[in-house]
Amino acid sequence: MSEYTLAKILKIEVGSKYVSKTQPYTIKSKLGKKFRYLESIQKIIIGDGISSIGADAFENCFFLQEVIIPDSVTEICSGAFSRRLGITNITLPPSVKTIGIAAFADCSKLKSIALNDGIEHICDFAFRGCSELESIVLPNSVVKIGRQAFAGCSKLETVIIPDQITEIADGTFVGCNHLSNIVIPSSVTQIGIKAFLKCTNLRNIELPGSIAVIEYGAFAGCSNLSNIVIPSDRTKIEEEVFCECSALSALCLGNRLVSWFSKSKDVVIPDHIREIGEKVFCNHINMESVRFPDSVIEIRNEAFYGCTSLTSIEIPDSIKSIAKSAFAECTGLVKVKLPNGLGEINSSMLERCSSLTDIVIPNSVTAIKDCAFLGCTGLTSIEIPDSVTEIGDRAFSGCTNLAQVKLPDSVTKIGMWAFKGCPCEENLKKTHAHLFPGNK
Repeated sequence: MSEYTLAKILKIEVGSKYVSKTQPYTIKSKLGKKFRYLESIQKIIIGDGISSIGADAFENCFFLQEVIIPDSVTEICSGAFSRRLGITNITLPPSVKTIGIAAFADCSKLKSIALNDGIEHICDFAFRGCSELESIVLPNSVVKIGRQAFAGCSKLETVIIPDQITEIADGTFVGCNHLSNIVIPSSVTQIGIKAFLKCTNLRNIELPGSIAVIEYGAFAGCSNLSNIVIPSDRTKIEEEVFCECSALSALCLGNRLVSWFSKSKDVVIPDHIREIGEKVFCNHINMESVRFPDSVIEIRNEAFYGCTSLTSIEIPDSIKSIAKSAFAECTGLVKVKLPNGLGEINSSMLERCSSLTDIVIPNSVTAIKDCAFLGCTGLTSIEIPDSVTEIGDRAFSGCTNLAQVKLPDSVTKIGMWAFKGCPCEENLKKTHAHLFPGNK
């Protein structure tokens, strides 16, 4: 039996002898698995000359409370201190360059670890399941943090990512439900899959403009996240990045509003927004009113599509472009004020707004595009200003109550079936026969 088997303090030095399962073992510069399951050991002193703590070296040393690591150690290998150890704190010397895969995984009593400047790589799962870890300072020498490196560190509150890190890897902080403060430097270009999944105490986060992509589910389940700033409008956001972020009301990329999560009835667009992105409010059936700031200049495709509870809308004159189907299928919409300066009423812009009765087309509009008012069955009359030269295909088709249309001489083109099904159609064909070549 080894002299270490029943000892409480173990000193390991190069050249010393150790007997494991009756087989003699001479300690070399790299420690192997010979020290696993030494249940009586409470303190380990690793002597100078040891350069590597090998894979699973002290796995399942259940009562181990303290480890002294010398400056000669450069590497702590996979699983070296993993599995239910009693260590509460540990200091790694500046000589250590790599913390291996799952090196401290499931050290459920580890509260703090001092990482000195010099550490470069924190590998996958390195501290996963260290449920008592409250704080960790990552030195600027760290260039890579692996997947799920801090997953399940449920008491970790604050993390400052070092300036050399370019990627927050998949699942790095998953389940860190006490994490409330994270500082991400401008060196980071990618946030990986489920990187912050279920970080339920995370409330505010500011991302640098360097972020090129935020991958699937990166912030999913961050139920208290109420504010996130993404400065660059070029950042790619993958699916379900903010799934189940119930406190988050809006997501902006620079000055572009790209998502709206709030279910509030009265919507106020933030003051700095210049563009309302595609489908931002699509099928937001609870919305009853919306207020635009004067900063907005553009509304993109289907931005308010299917907002069936929206009854009236006043669009400020700052808005110069409203894209296709922007307000289509808003079946409760009764009144619309279009902005002075609007160049055209785009395709399907108000298609099937069946309750629409009150709309004035500003004299800046030069074209009413295809299907612009298709199926607006509430319209009974409309005045087209002298600025309009073109009315597209099916522009007013299916407006079954549209009996009066003032059509100016400026109109030089009317598309196919532009007024099909309207009570005014036959009269217009008589008074403006030259504009209806294909509608007979």
